[in-house]
Amino acid sequence: MEKKETEEVYTLLLTTSNTNTNKANNPVYRNDASGNLTTEIWEVDYDNLFKGRQKLFKYCRVRFNLMGAAATYASWVSQTGYLCANFASNYNAPTTNLPTILGLVYPKTNPNTAAGGNPQCYIVSTLEEIGVDINIEQLYGRQLLNLQLINDDSFSIIKNVTLNDWTVMLHFTFYN
Repeated sequence: MEKKETEEVYTLLLTTSNTNTNKANNPVYRNDASGNLTTEIWEVDYDNLFKGRQKLFKYCRVRFNLMGAAATYASWVSQTGYLCANFASNYNAPTTNLPTILGLVYPKTNPNTAAGGNPQCYIVSTLEEIGVDINIEQLYGRQLLNLQLINDDSFSIIKNVTLNDWTVMLHFTFYN
């Protein structure tokens, strides 16, 4: 009898910092030369990340944990929006300039009291939520992964969201 795989989970940790020691996690392209870190692109080797196991499954669900971007925000409302990715999805209506909204993002009071004058930051997690289904067929080989912090209008980037770095952990769940 053939064994059928039921579920596997993988994580990918990415940072906007280009000074970390793991160069594979550094952005390969920054869209805004002014230093605004709302649009970042990484090159991801999905075959290496998933060890080719993604071929054993029919579906993929993505969740995330976003941390960082400490700053002083004059208007918290204008800093509320979405984390979007260039993942193709037949399960979600394309509503942004990137096809998939991964979740709502919003600043919170910075729990790090030694933040040096940066009283707000983004600490957002969808790890305990259902997540977003994406097309598994795109997770092969080396691909560019574009993440953007999009305004609540769903189209424009959150302007001047941060000149400070942020880190995101993407949580991929494969299932049949």
